[in-house]
Amino acid sequence: MGRGAVAAVARSREARSRRPDRGINSGRVHGRYMRSVPDLPAHGRRLRIALTVRRLRRATSDRPRMIFAERFGEDILAPYARRLARLQNRDCRTSSAISGWRFAAVC
Repeated sequence: MGRGAVAAVARSREARSRRPDRGINSGRVHGRYMRSVPDLPAHGRRLRIALTVRRLRRATSDRPRMIFAERFGEDILAPYARRLARLQNRDCRTSSAISGWRFAAVC
């Protein structure tokens, strides 16, 4: 983090998370990892969120193991995204205003 930047730590409050492919809930935690994603500036300072992501196991044991990472919703952090949704939306609006209709298809 640079000088004058703000760091925040966040995690999900949910006890269970939904599997992305089937929608079945699981609460069996396999492990955790950290993601660091930028957010919109706060009071003129850069803001970076250190997000704790849980890796979960399938709740049923009748099939081979499947491990998946919890999702936070498209309106917060899309899967594989490098920045929070509101920062992405602001950048898309700014870029499309500058470059016109050609950039709108990329966002």
